[in-house]
Amino acid sequence: GREHPMPLVKWNDKDWRYFDVAMVYVLGGDGGRGCKSFRREKFVPMGGPDGGNGGHGGHVFLECARCETTLQNLKEIVHFHAEKGVNGKGKKLHGKAGRHRAIMVPPGSCVYVRDSWLRGKSRGRSAGMDELVCFEDVGTRHFVGELTAVGQRLRVARGGLGGRGNLAFKTQHNTAPWVSEIGEPGLGRWIEVELKMMADVGIIGVPNAGKSSLLSAVTNKEAQIAAYPFTTVVPNVGYYRNDEHGGLTLCDVPGLIEGASGGRGMGIQFLRHIERCRTLVHVVSGNSDDPLRDFDVIQQELREYSSEVAAKPQVVVVNKCDIPEVQELLPELLAALRKRCGHSRVFDVSVATRHHVDNLMRRVCKWHKSLVAADWRSEAVGAEEASLVLNNRRLVELGGSADAVCHREAVALDPHAPKGRRLQRGAIQPRVEWDVLEEAWRMRHPEVERVATNTNWAFTDAAQRFNRVCKATGMTETLARQSIGDGDPVIVGTHRFK
Repeated sequence: GREHPMPLVKWNDKDWRYFDVAMVYVLGGDGGRGCKSFRREKFVPMGGPDGGNGGHGGHVFLECARCETTLQNLKEIVHFHAEKGVNGKGKKLHGKAGRHRAIMVPPGSCVYVRDSWLRGKSRGRSAGMDELVCFEDVGTRHFVGELTAVGQRLRVARGGLGGRGNLAFKTQHNTAPWVSEIGEPGLGRWIEVELKMMADVGIIGVPNAGKSSLLSAVTNKEAQIAAYPFTTVVPNVGYYRNDEHGGLTLCDVPGLIEGASGGRGMGIQFLRHIERCRTLVHVVSGNSDDPLRDFDVIQQELREYSSEVAAKPQVVVVNKCDIPEVQELLPELLAALRKRCGHSRVFDVSVATRHHVDNLMRRVCKWHKSLVAADWRSEAVGAEEASLVLNNRRLVELGGSADAVCHREAVALDPHAPKGRRLQRGAIQPRVEWDVLEEAWRMRHPEVERVATNTNWAFTDAAQRFNRVCKATGMTETLARQSIGDGDPVIVGTHRFK
């Protein structure tokens, strides 16, 4: 399958009745400062350094929660910050690490990040946050992860490492270092969260075909029903109890119209909720002007949206068969639909009079369990236990895991860069580039940039330590080859030298 190339999204709209997409800003906590301290005690003339390290900043996680069904909790609060690390103190007292921040999301949530926020930034705001984004190019965003099991966590913002105190810089040659580090700043970014609902059976069809009526007839869901198209504007979810072993979760999405793949209508926005469905129930209105054309339009729109969704097994239901005009054409219509769909799972029902409705649901449950049994056989699991299978949502609540629908390669956010001796001369080649905007030379090397960012330049030993790091990594030779002399502006990370 593939994602729809031109979705229409308005993030965090407070007027939405169903909240299934959200854009939130997450920021990891800053690391605590390292302490420069010396032991001062009576009768101990040379106590040495005893400054402790600062605590690490907290991370921001997305956590899959059992009690959540929508992204409603992200409607009002869109900024989530983790706790900062505590500064180190004297007497070798290390700072306490900041507490992590967990954002509760429902099972089935998928996380994406845009190109501009992939690396993360210590501070910043997203332009266009409250603007309507039309025809977004989803190719510019990256898949981060998918939460399918209760208790599963996904880190979306990393906290900064705590700065080291002067005790960590004590060596045989420098027994009294006057240097310490400030904590690394936490990284922040805007992330996009999309909910793909977990349901067993998805109900699709053109507007005013009777999808919501069918859902209300077989479940306790009181969906809005009226005699005009587009009555359903949000997905409706209901539970059908088949026997003592449980039943199925049904999802009714707004009707699809011709050209929905190009942005017409609203059903294309909610088709993500049927991606996890094992079976689709295609409702065709028997009193339509051209029921066969309605059937073909829906199949074409499914193929345009995703090949995997279009390939899902379907049960075709011809509704409104209690109308005399429909009864006259019903045998020919059923034969034509069986020929077009290539199977015999075509039924005629009347939701208004409940004609064949109970028989339809029993057949759908039997068909769904046969699909589950086939999946279990492929996984070497006893197929006879398929009759005891609960619905997908209930399985997740009991500790199971839902099927993943995002098969894209996930990107790793904020990986810890190697440092120290692993980045000595030859491991990574240092580079010097001319920054046109800042009108200065910019030094590029992970270890050099990390040291420049974390160094407390208020101490006299800081410059000497930075020079030693530049020589060890080969940055000094690189500057000499570029003929950069005294007085030329040089930028390392966020620090500017002259």
